[in-house]
Amino acid sequence: MARIATSEDLPAAKKPQPDGEDDLAILYPERELDIAGVHVVIREYGGVEGMRLAPHVQPLVDAIADVIAPGQELGFAMLRQAFAQHEDHVVALMAIACDRDPAWVGELSDSDFDDLLTLWYGVNAAFFVRRVVKEVMVRRSAAIALAGVSSTRPSSPTATMRGSSAATRTVN
Repeated sequence: MARIATSEDLPAAKKPQPDGEDDLAILYPERELDIAGVHVVIREYGGVEGMRLAPHVQPLVDAIADVIAPGQELGFAMLRQAFAQHEDHVVALMAIACDRDPAWVGELSDSDFDDLLTLWYGVNAAFFVRRVVKEVMVRRSAAIALAGVSSTRPSSPTATMRGSSAATRTVN
Protein backbone atom coordinates (compact mmCIF):
# COMPACT_ATOMS: atom_id res chain seq x y z
CA MET A 1 0.00 0.00 0.00
CA ALA A 2 1.28 3.44 -0.91
CA ARG A 3 2.02 6.04 1.71
CA ILE A 4 3.08 9.66 1.74
CA ALA A 5 6.84 10.13 1.92
CA THR A 6 8.23 11.70 5.05
CA SER A 7 11.51 13.52 5.61
CA GLU A 8 13.00 10.20 6.80
CA ASP A 9 12.37 8.71 3.34
CA LEU A 10 14.39 11.42 1.58
CA PRO A 11 18.11 10.96 1.00
CA ALA A 12 20.34 12.74 3.47
CA ALA A 13 21.19 16.24 2.32
CA LYS A 14 24.81 16.81 1.44
CA LYS A 15 26.44 18.89 4.13
CA PRO A 16 27.63 22.23 2.81
CA GLN A 17 31.39 22.53 2.53
CA PRO A 18 33.17 25.36 4.32
CA ASP A 19 33.68 28.35 2.05
CA GLY A 20 36.16 27.55 -0.68
CA GLU A 21 36.45 23.87 0.21
CA ASP A 22 34.97 22.62 -3.07
CA ASP A 23 36.08 25.50 -5.33
CA LEU A 24 38.78 23.43 -7.00
CA ALA A 25 36.32 20.64 -7.85
CA ILE A 26 33.92 23.21 -9.33
CA LEU A 27 36.61 24.98 -11.33
CA TYR A 28 38.29 21.78 -12.53
CA PRO A 29 35.78 18.96 -12.56
CA GLU A 30 37.16 15.45 -12.92
CA ARG A 31 35.49 12.12 -13.54
CA GLU A 32 36.99 8.74 -12.88
CA LEU A 33 36.32 5.39 -14.51
CA ASP A 34 38.05 2.07 -15.01
CA ILE A 35 38.54 1.56 -18.74
CA ALA A 36 40.27 -1.51 -20.19
CA GLY A 37 41.62 -2.35 -16.75
CA VAL A 38 43.12 1.10 -16.26
CA HIS A 39 41.86 3.64 -13.72
CA VAL A 40 41.34 6.79 -15.79
CA VAL A 41 40.79 10.31 -14.52
CA ILE A 42 39.31 12.67 -17.11
CA ARG A 43 39.90 16.34 -16.39
CA GLU A 44 38.56 19.51 -17.93
CA TYR A 45 40.92 21.59 -20.03
CA GLY A 46 42.19 24.76 -18.39
CA GLY A 47 42.32 28.22 -19.97
CA VAL A 48 45.93 28.27 -21.13
CA GLU A 49 45.71 24.62 -22.13
CA GLY A 50 42.65 25.50 -24.22
CA MET A 51 44.70 28.05 -26.14
CA ARG A 52 47.40 25.45 -26.77
CA LEU A 53 44.78 22.98 -27.98
CA ALA A 54 43.24 25.45 -30.46
CA PRO A 55 44.67 23.71 -33.56
CA HIS A 56 43.03 20.43 -32.42
CA VAL A 57 39.80 22.02 -31.22
CA GLN A 58 38.98 24.39 -34.09
CA PRO A 59 38.29 21.68 -36.71
CA LEU A 60 35.75 20.13 -34.33
CA VAL A 61 34.19 23.49 -33.56
CA ASP A 62 33.90 24.23 -37.29
CA ALA A 63 32.37 20.81 -38.02
CA ILE A 64 29.78 21.24 -35.27
CA ALA A 65 29.00 24.83 -36.31
CA ASP A 66 28.56 23.61 -39.91
CA VAL A 67 25.74 21.24 -39.01
CA ILE A 68 23.86 23.08 -36.28
CA ALA A 69 20.76 24.88 -37.49
CA PRO A 70 19.17 27.93 -35.82
CA GLY A 71 17.18 26.88 -32.77
CA GLN A 72 18.52 23.32 -32.88
CA GLU A 73 19.88 21.66 -29.75
CA LEU A 74 23.40 20.36 -29.83
CA GLY A 75 22.72 16.64 -29.41
CA PHE A 76 25.30 13.93 -28.83
CA ALA A 77 24.42 12.20 -32.14
CA MET A 78 25.34 15.38 -34.00
CA LEU A 79 28.55 15.60 -32.02
CA ARG A 80 29.46 12.01 -32.84
CA GLN A 81 29.27 12.85 -36.55
CA ALA A 82 31.64 15.78 -36.07
CA PHE A 83 33.93 13.64 -33.91
CA ALA A 84 34.02 10.91 -36.57
CA GLN A 85 35.07 13.47 -39.20
CA HIS A 86 38.03 14.48 -37.02
CA GLU A 87 39.02 11.21 -35.41
CA ASP A 88 42.73 12.10 -34.98
CA HIS A 89 41.89 15.35 -33.19
CA VAL A 90 39.37 13.63 -30.92
CA VAL A 91 41.79 10.84 -29.98
CA ALA A 92 44.52 13.40 -29.23
CA LEU A 93 42.15 15.54 -27.14
CA MET A 94 40.85 12.54 -25.21
CA ALA A 95 44.40 11.35 -24.51
CA ILE A 96 45.39 14.78 -23.22
CA ALA A 97 42.36 14.96 -20.92
CA CYS A 98 43.18 11.62 -19.31
CA ASP A 99 46.98 11.92 -19.45
CA ARG A 100 47.33 8.82 -21.64
CA ASP A 101 49.06 8.14 -24.90
CA PRO A 102 46.90 8.56 -28.03
CA ALA A 103 47.94 5.02 -29.06
CA TRP A 104 46.30 3.68 -25.88
CA VAL A 105 43.07 5.52 -26.72
CA GLY A 106 43.22 4.25 -30.31
CA GLU A 107 43.54 0.62 -29.18
CA LEU A 108 40.45 0.63 -26.95
CA SER A 109 37.56 -1.70 -27.73
CA ASP A 110 34.40 -0.15 -29.13
CA SER A 111 32.59 -0.15 -25.78
CA ASP A 112 35.62 1.15 -23.84
CA PHE A 113 36.20 3.86 -26.45
CA ASP A 114 32.52 4.83 -26.27
CA ASP A 115 32.70 5.02 -22.46
CA LEU A 116 35.82 7.20 -22.63
CA LEU A 117 34.32 9.41 -25.36
CA THR A 118 31.14 9.95 -23.36
CA LEU A 119 33.06 10.68 -20.18
CA TRP A 120 35.52 12.98 -21.96
CA TYR A 121 32.77 15.01 -23.58
CA GLY A 122 30.74 15.11 -20.37
CA VAL A 123 33.66 16.72 -18.54
CA ASN A 124 34.63 19.05 -21.39
CA ALA A 125 31.21 19.90 -22.87
CA ALA A 126 31.25 23.50 -21.65
CA PHE A 127 34.70 23.95 -23.20
CA PHE A 128 33.34 22.97 -26.62
CA VAL A 129 29.90 24.54 -26.36
CA ARG A 130 31.37 27.97 -25.56
CA ARG A 131 33.52 27.80 -28.68
CA VAL A 132 30.71 26.50 -30.90
CA VAL A 133 28.32 29.22 -29.70
CA LYS A 134 30.92 31.91 -30.43
CA GLU A 135 31.63 30.46 -33.88
CA VAL A 136 27.92 30.28 -34.75
CA MET A 137 27.39 33.86 -33.54
CA VAL A 138 30.32 35.13 -35.61
CA ARG A 139 29.06 33.30 -38.70
CA ARG A 140 25.50 34.57 -38.28
CA SER A 141 26.66 38.14 -37.66
CA ALA A 142 28.78 38.00 -40.80
CA ALA A 143 25.87 36.57 -42.79
CA ILE A 144 23.54 39.30 -41.56
CA ALA A 145 26.08 42.00 -42.37
CA LEU A 146 26.68 40.54 -45.80
CA ALA A 147 22.95 40.24 -46.47
CA GLY A 148 22.49 43.88 -45.48
CA VAL A 149 25.11 45.04 -47.96
CA SER A 150 23.89 42.94 -50.86
CA SER A 151 20.22 43.64 -50.29
CA THR A 152 20.60 47.40 -50.85
CA ARG A 153 19.71 48.13 -54.44
CA PRO A 154 21.67 50.74 -56.34
CA SER A 155 19.93 54.01 -57.08
CA SER A 156 18.13 54.22 -60.40
CA PRO A 157 19.59 56.54 -63.05
CA THR A 158 18.06 59.98 -63.29
CA ALA A 159 14.98 60.32 -65.48
CA THR A 160 16.46 63.12 -67.56
CA MET A 161 19.65 62.36 -69.29
CA ARG A 162 21.71 64.62 -71.48
CA GLY A 163 21.76 63.37 -74.94
CA SER A 164 22.10 64.45 -78.52
CA SER A 165 18.81 63.52 -80.03
CA ALA A 166 17.40 65.48 -82.92
CA ALA A 167 14.77 66.99 -80.64
CA THR A 168 17.37 68.33 -78.24
CA ARG A 169 18.81 71.61 -79.26
CA THR A 170 22.34 72.43 -78.19
CA VAL A 171 23.13 76.06 -77.53
CA ASN A 172 26.70 77.20 -77.77
